[in-house]
Amino acid sequence: APAWLTTMYLDLGDQAQAERWLAQAIRAEADQAVPKLVSCKVALLAGRPALAIEHAKDALEMFPKIPAMLQVLRDVDLRKGKYAQARARYARPYPELLEAVPRVNSSNVAAAIDLTLVLKMSGDDAGATRLLALSEAAIQDMPRLSTNGFGIADVYIYALRGEKRKALLAWQTAVRAGWHGPWPFWR
Repeated sequence: APAWLTTMYLDLGDQAQAERWLAQAIRAEADQAVPKLVSCKVALLAGRPALAIEHAKDALEMFPKIPAMLQVLRDVDLRKGKYAQARARYARPYPELLEAVPRVNSSNVAAAIDLTLVLKMSGDDAGATRLLALSEAAIQDMPRLSTNGFGIADVYIYALRGEKRKALLAWQTAVRAGWHGPWPFWR
């Protein structure tokens, strides 16, 4: 509960309360991935990227299928031009996304969309287009809002396709529907 309270205070923009609850989460669940995940988000919002990277690595060691943590490390790889390394980060936890015929479903759609950026930046436009189409199909039967919802996956899909107007409209639709997620970070 303290880790989720941390996330809720982050969503509300109350960094002080978020850090207070995070300290409790770390004390109570130091050996769990969720406090590491939340610690990473807090560090990113506080402008401490090196600390965020360490927390992301720790979280992935505990549970390798956390798309948000893969995304943090992927971004570091992409900034350094290490496209093969960024792609490899997804190969172990999500091998089905890198098969000749990728399999995208509700449990891996976030990772599929994130991997698309790696494929685009490494010049694999056909692979990126294929993953985006499969991702778009995967979210069609999902609710936008809920713990198993697609949130703003449609915004990412449109943005990665270069469809800025559609991305902005999807963002507005999500916000009007009640999506707020970790909005300071995603905005």
